[in-house]
Amino acid sequence: MKSVFVTGPGKLEILEVPDPVIGPNDLLVKMMACGICGADPHSLHDGWVVPGTPRTALGHEPAGEVVQIGSEVSGAKMGDHIVIDPTGVEDAIIGGGGPQGALSELIVIRGAEVDKNFSVVPDHVPWHVAALAEPLAVATLSAAPACPVRISTWMPQACLR
Repeated sequence: MKSVFVTGPGKLEILEVPDPVIGPNDLLVKMMACGICGADPHSLHDGWVVPGTPRTALGHEPAGEVVQIGSEVSGAKMGDHIVIDPTGVEDAIIGGGGPQGALSELIVIRGAEVDKNFSVVPDHVPWHVAALAEPLAVATLSAAPACPVRISTWMPQACLR
């Protein structure tokens, strides 16, 4: 499959990498949309690469379709439209220094738990709108200290209904 990486200062490459393999607690997701974070151009310009690795995967504002479900995962079904909390996966941050980024054809949600590290969104929500769940959650949490109402830590399901 193809995946986007920063490989040095000003160097962005689309590389062929092995298809990910899921375990019993994981979901395999076909990426349908991914936002470009304000930090991504800086990462590219500066050539930010995780120390000890030849490249850094990009993409942490993902929306996709469930294409494979581990035997121990509940709360998802084949074809579900989902958004992903890139900080909530077990192996590392998606698109933030971890081994995978959402600017890929497929990603794995390790330790998948509905409403913890992924949320199902209605099919009528366009992919490009669903991909805004992560930046919306960041903005909401940034405003939380000034808000008189308690705000959950991961709330795209409420934002996208």
